[in-house]
Amino acid sequence: MKLQKWSDYYNVLFLGLFIAIIVRWTILSFYYFPSESMIPGILPHHYVLVNKLAYGLRLTPGGSVYFEQKVQTGDLVLFALPGNEEKKFVKRVIAAAGDFVEIKAGRVWINGAPLDVRVKNKLETVFEEKFRETVWEIFSLRLHSPTANFNKTQVPEGHFFVLNDNRDQLEDSRTFGMVPAKFLSGKVLVSFRVSDILRTHAITN
Repeated sequence: MKLQKWSDYYNVLFLGLFIAIIVRWTILSFYYFPSESMIPGILPHHYVLVNKLAYGLRLTPGGSVYFEQKVQTGDLVLFALPGNEEKKFVKRVIAAAGDFVEIKAGRVWINGAPLDVRVKNKLETVFEEKFRETVWEIFSLRLHSPTANFNKTQVPEGHFFVLNDNRDQLEDSRTFGMVPAKFLSGKVLVSFRVSDILRTHAITN
Protein backbone atom coordinates (compact mmCIF):
# COMPACT_ATOMS: atom_id res chain seq x y z
CA MET A 1 0.00 0.00 0.00
CA LYS A 2 1.44 3.36 -1.05
CA LEU A 3 0.66 6.38 1.14
CA GLN A 4 0.08 9.55 -0.82
CA LYS A 5 -0.46 12.23 1.81
CA TRP A 6 -0.33 12.96 5.55
CA SER A 7 -4.00 12.07 6.05
CA ASP A 8 -3.20 8.53 4.86
CA TYR A 9 -0.62 8.18 7.64
CA TYR A 10 -3.15 9.35 10.21
CA ASN A 11 -5.70 6.83 8.95
CA VAL A 12 -3.18 3.98 9.19
CA LEU A 13 -2.16 5.10 12.69
CA PHE A 14 -5.79 5.31 13.81
CA LEU A 15 -6.52 1.85 12.39
CA GLY A 16 -3.47 0.41 14.15
CA LEU A 17 -4.49 1.92 17.49
CA PHE A 18 -8.05 0.69 17.05
CA ILE A 19 -6.88 -2.87 16.36
CA ALA A 20 -4.50 -2.74 19.37
CA ILE A 21 -7.35 -1.63 21.66
CA ILE A 22 -9.62 -4.42 20.41
CA VAL A 23 -6.86 -7.02 20.88
CA ARG A 24 -6.12 -5.82 24.44
CA TRP A 25 -9.80 -5.69 25.33
CA THR A 26 -10.86 -9.08 24.00
CA ILE A 27 -7.86 -11.29 23.12
CA LEU A 28 -4.49 -10.69 24.84
CA SER A 29 -3.42 -8.26 27.53
CA PHE A 30 -0.54 -7.51 29.92
CA TYR A 31 -0.98 -6.75 33.62
CA TYR A 32 1.51 -5.58 36.23
CA PHE A 33 1.66 -7.87 39.29
CA PRO A 34 3.04 -6.15 42.44
CA SER A 35 2.40 -8.62 45.27
CA GLU A 36 4.00 -11.72 46.85
CA SER A 37 0.78 -13.75 46.81
CA MET A 38 1.73 -16.01 43.89
CA ILE A 39 5.38 -16.82 44.59
CA PRO A 40 7.21 -18.94 43.56
CA GLY A 41 5.43 -19.00 40.18
CA ILE A 42 4.94 -15.24 39.81
CA LEU A 43 7.39 -12.96 41.55
CA PRO A 44 6.58 -9.43 42.75
CA HIS A 45 6.88 -6.67 40.14
CA HIS A 46 6.50 -9.06 37.22
CA TYR A 47 4.03 -8.74 34.37
CA VAL A 48 1.57 -11.44 33.31
CA LEU A 49 0.33 -12.16 29.80
CA VAL A 50 -3.36 -13.11 29.81
CA ASN A 51 -5.37 -14.99 27.18
CA LYS A 52 -8.74 -13.25 27.48
CA LEU A 53 -10.50 -15.74 25.18
CA ALA A 54 -9.52 -18.86 27.15
CA TYR A 55 -12.90 -19.10 28.89
CA GLY A 56 -15.07 -17.38 26.30
CA LEU A 57 -15.65 -13.87 25.01
CA ARG A 58 -16.45 -11.35 27.75
CA LEU A 59 -17.08 -7.73 26.81
CA THR A 60 -17.56 -6.50 30.39
CA PRO A 61 -16.78 -8.02 33.84
CA GLY A 62 -19.89 -9.78 35.08
CA GLY A 63 -21.63 -9.37 31.73
CA SER A 64 -22.73 -11.93 29.16
CA VAL A 65 -20.30 -14.68 28.16
CA TYR A 66 -20.12 -16.01 24.63
CA PHE A 67 -18.60 -19.41 23.70
CA GLU A 68 -18.02 -20.12 27.41
CA GLN A 69 -15.37 -22.63 28.50
CA LYS A 70 -15.10 -23.95 32.07
CA VAL A 71 -12.08 -23.41 34.30
CA GLN A 72 -10.04 -26.42 35.37
CA THR A 73 -8.25 -27.18 38.63
CA GLY A 74 -4.71 -25.88 38.34
CA ASP A 75 -5.53 -23.03 35.95
CA LEU A 76 -3.92 -19.68 36.74
CA VAL A 77 -6.64 -17.10 36.17
CA LEU A 78 -7.26 -13.36 36.12
CA PHE A 79 -10.60 -12.21 37.54
CA ALA A 80 -12.49 -9.44 39.31
CA LEU A 81 -14.90 -9.57 42.24
CA PRO A 82 -18.50 -8.31 42.29
CA GLY A 83 -18.70 -4.68 43.35
CA ASN A 84 -15.06 -3.92 42.50
CA GLU A 85 -14.69 -4.81 38.84
CA GLU A 86 -11.73 -2.47 38.31
CA LYS A 87 -9.44 -4.42 40.68
CA LYS A 88 -7.95 -7.55 39.13
CA PHE A 89 -6.68 -10.68 40.92
CA VAL A 90 -4.43 -13.52 39.78
CA LYS A 91 -5.00 -16.79 41.66
CA ARG A 92 -4.83 -20.56 41.21
CA VAL A 93 -8.11 -22.44 40.58
CA ILE A 94 -8.31 -25.26 43.12
CA ALA A 95 -11.92 -26.43 42.81
CA ALA A 96 -14.68 -25.96 40.25
CA ALA A 97 -18.47 -25.93 40.53
CA GLY A 98 -19.80 -28.98 42.36
CA ASP A 99 -16.47 -29.92 43.94
CA PHE A 100 -16.04 -30.26 47.70
CA VAL A 101 -12.93 -28.45 48.92
CA GLU A 102 -11.27 -28.64 52.32
CA ILE A 103 -7.90 -27.67 53.82
CA LYS A 104 -6.53 -29.67 56.75
CA ALA A 105 -3.17 -28.81 58.30
CA GLY A 106 -2.11 -27.10 55.08
CA ARG A 107 -3.12 -30.02 52.83
CA VAL A 108 -5.82 -29.41 50.22
CA TRP A 109 -8.53 -32.03 49.78
CA ILE A 110 -10.82 -32.18 46.74
CA ASN A 111 -13.89 -34.44 46.84
CA GLY A 112 -12.53 -36.36 49.80
CA ALA A 113 -9.03 -36.99 48.41
CA PRO A 114 -5.86 -35.00 49.17
CA LEU A 115 -3.91 -33.37 46.37
CA ASP A 116 -0.55 -35.00 45.75
CA VAL A 117 2.24 -32.94 47.34
CA ARG A 118 6.01 -33.36 47.32
CA VAL A 119 8.89 -31.22 48.57
CA LYS A 120 10.64 -29.32 45.78
CA ASN A 121 13.63 -27.71 47.56
CA LYS A 122 15.98 -28.58 50.42
CA LEU A 123 14.63 -25.83 52.68
CA GLU A 124 11.15 -27.41 52.51
CA THR A 125 9.53 -24.10 51.59
CA VAL A 126 8.64 -24.87 47.96
CA PHE A 127 6.35 -27.79 47.16
CA GLU A 128 4.77 -29.30 44.07
CA GLU A 129 1.02 -29.78 44.18
CA LYS A 130 -0.66 -32.07 41.63
CA PHE A 131 -4.21 -32.71 40.46
CA ARG A 132 -4.44 -35.46 37.87
CA GLU A 133 -1.87 -34.46 35.23
CA THR A 134 -1.61 -30.79 36.20
CA VAL A 135 1.33 -29.78 38.41
CA TRP A 136 2.15 -26.41 39.97
CA GLU A 137 4.46 -25.05 42.66
CA ILE A 138 3.36 -23.56 45.98
CA PHE A 139 5.25 -21.76 48.72
CA SER A 140 5.01 -22.75 52.40
CA LEU A 141 2.83 -25.34 54.10
CA ARG A 142 3.10 -24.15 57.70
CA LEU A 143 0.89 -26.50 59.65
CA HIS A 144 0.12 -24.15 62.53
CA SER A 145 -0.49 -20.90 60.62
CA PRO A 146 -3.99 -19.32 60.50
CA THR A 147 -4.11 -20.23 56.81
CA ALA A 148 -3.64 -23.96 57.34
CA ASN A 149 -7.31 -24.99 57.67
CA PHE A 150 -10.56 -24.43 55.81
CA ASN A 151 -13.82 -26.21 56.56
CA LYS A 152 -15.23 -28.58 53.94
CA THR A 153 -17.40 -26.60 51.52
CA GLN A 154 -19.06 -27.35 48.19
CA VAL A 155 -18.39 -24.91 45.37
CA PRO A 156 -21.76 -23.63 44.09
CA GLU A 157 -22.80 -23.72 40.46
CA GLY A 158 -21.31 -20.92 38.38
CA HIS A 159 -18.40 -20.37 40.78
CA PHE A 160 -14.86 -21.58 41.48
CA PHE A 161 -12.51 -21.69 44.48
CA VAL A 162 -9.05 -20.08 44.28
CA LEU A 163 -5.92 -20.06 46.42
CA ASN A 164 -2.67 -18.14 46.39
CA ASP A 165 0.39 -20.18 45.47
CA ASN A 166 1.96 -18.47 48.49
CA ARG A 167 -0.35 -20.14 51.00
CA ASP A 168 0.59 -17.79 53.84
CA GLN A 169 -1.09 -14.93 51.95
CA LEU A 170 -4.78 -14.94 52.89
CA GLU A 171 -6.44 -12.80 50.20
CA ASP A 172 -8.11 -15.63 48.27
CA SER A 173 -11.27 -17.76 48.55
CA ARG A 174 -10.50 -18.45 52.21
CA THR A 175 -11.38 -14.81 52.94
CA PHE A 176 -13.42 -13.40 50.04
CA GLY A 177 -15.30 -16.60 49.19
CA MET A 178 -16.10 -18.30 45.90
CA VAL A 179 -15.53 -16.42 42.65
CA PRO A 180 -18.41 -16.09 40.14
CA ALA A 181 -17.28 -17.55 36.82
CA LYS A 182 -18.82 -14.63 34.93
CA PHE A 183 -16.18 -12.34 36.49
CA LEU A 184 -13.32 -14.25 34.86
CA SER A 185 -11.08 -12.10 32.67
CA GLY A 186 -8.82 -14.79 31.25
CA LYS A 187 -6.09 -17.37 31.73
CA VAL A 188 -2.53 -16.39 32.63
CA LEU A 189 -0.10 -17.74 30.05
CA VAL A 190 3.27 -16.53 31.34
CA SER A 191 4.91 -14.08 33.73
CA PHE A 192 8.03 -12.03 33.03
CA ARG A 193 10.09 -8.95 33.88
CA VAL A 194 10.70 -6.37 31.19
CA SER A 195 14.36 -6.18 32.23
CA ASP A 196 14.75 -9.93 31.59
CA ILE A 197 13.40 -9.55 28.07
CA LEU A 198 15.74 -6.64 27.36
CA ARG A 199 18.69 -8.57 28.78
CA THR A 200 17.89 -11.63 26.64
CA HIS A 201 17.56 -9.44 23.56
CA ALA A 202 20.93 -7.84 24.28
CA ILE A 203 22.64 -11.22 24.74
CA THR A 204 21.24 -12.71 21.52
CA ASN A 205 22.50 -9.78 19.49
